[in-house]
Amino acid sequence: METQEKDKSETRESLHTFSPSNHSNLRNFVSSKAQQLQANYLKQNPKAKAKLAALRKSINKPVGSDPETWQIVFEDFPENLIGKSDEPNRWELAAHTALALFSLHMQSAKSARHVSRVGLGQAIRKLIDAGSRDDQDSPVMRRFHALGTASTFAEIAYHARGLIQLMRAKDIPLDYGMLAQDFADLLVTSRQNSVRLRWARQLYKVNRPEEKQEKE
Repeated sequence: METQEKDKSETRESLHTFSPSNHSNLRNFVSSKAQQLQANYLKQNPKAKAKLAALRKSINKPVGSDPETWQIVFEDFPENLIGKSDEPNRWELAAHTALALFSLHMQSAKSARHVSRVGLGQAIRKLIDAGSRDDQDSPVMRRFHALGTASTFAEIAYHARGLIQLMRAKDIPLDYGMLAQDFADLLVTSRQNSVRLRWARQLYKVNRPEEKQEKE
């Protein structure tokens, strides 16, 4: 997973502007890749297993440094999101990181781990509710807070990885296209609070079991 800081040329003003089309292209690309890999892996396809294994090995490597992942990450990559410099831009970094985490989530999976429209906040809520502690006492919430306040992308990737491992243990799915969008926004200082707000809304939008009982 790329640990370089994106204060360099590819995250300067031209990439700071919010573009719905760019975000949509990124989400669709990552979702399509995850869906294809997932479907083939669950069919015990050996090529899919090999691709996911290659992605897992690339988790701590710079984007593009591992030839085994070139096709997985860059084939059919949206042309308008391709970088122009010698460093990966935020779209490439977000896509690589999301797909690498997806490969970790899929390890030994028996069912889907990429599920459309399950945001990170929603997945965290399911993870917390699977435990026995209230929000503020939950180790999961502490990890989520650490992710939300991380100051570097290396820290973001580290905390996200820990949460994905917990989700894997509890069979909780996630929308990796949405996660890629979150990562792309976190790489732009002016967009970071938008991601945090998005996560907060997702976290508390899901009805908890006791809330459902009260309504009944």
